[in-house]
Amino acid sequence: MSTKVARSKKETPVVPAPAPEPVVVPEPVVDVVELEDKSERESFEDLLEKQLTLIKDGMQLFTQAKALNQKIRSAHNFELRQAGQRKKTQRNVNVASGILKLAPLPPEAQIFLKSINVTIPENNMLRRTDLSGHIYDYVKEHKLYKPDPSKESGFDRKVIIPDNKLRTLFSLTADKTLDFSSINVNLAAIYRRAKEADGESAPAVAPVVKAAVPVAAPVKKGKVAGSSA
Repeated sequence: MSTKVARSKKETPVVPAPAPEPVVVPEPVVDVVELEDKSERESFEDLLEKQLTLIKDGMQLFTQAKALNQKIRSAHNFELRQAGQRKKTQRNVNVASGILKLAPLPPEAQIFLKSINVTIPENNMLRRTDLSGHIYDYVKEHKLYKPDPSKESGFDRKVIIPDNKLRTLFSLTADKTLDFSSINVNLAAIYRRAKEADGESAPAVAPVVKAAVPVAAPVKKGKVAGSSA
């Protein structure tokens, strides 16, 4: 009878676990906050009142700035009109015709200008625009406008009530009024009458007759007289 010997299992060596490292707990850092001086701290009411004051000042400044809008628009429109007039004057600076042309003053215009102390040129030549400018200045200076209480100025500046000097200038009756367009129409009539009067008084000029130029008779084609056949 055989006897079996049991084999012993190989044992694995046991490695001991490493010891845990000690946990270092940092000490809490305490921030040192300097307490605000209560004597310099503004109260809630003071801060609120300061804010309301700033808002009120800002609203006043905004109102003042907004009030300038109308003046800004008026100044802008005025500069546009001035620029347009300068361009128009520059275009017409060399124009010597129409109302910009120097023309003899009609007798009615001479009487009117002398009555308002305007110096008349020695050659008695004046542009119609200059004459109308003197008339407009006279109307504006003496406020020869139709009274109108509904207007801020108290006058309707579109209607001109002529006085004796203007009625004499334009040969108007007492019930007639003027406006700026009718002034130019009446001025044109005065200049036209003066031009017609000058034409009637001017000596007649004999028409220029051109001398007749003799025309050579046409030569007929054919045989020349005296030539042999």
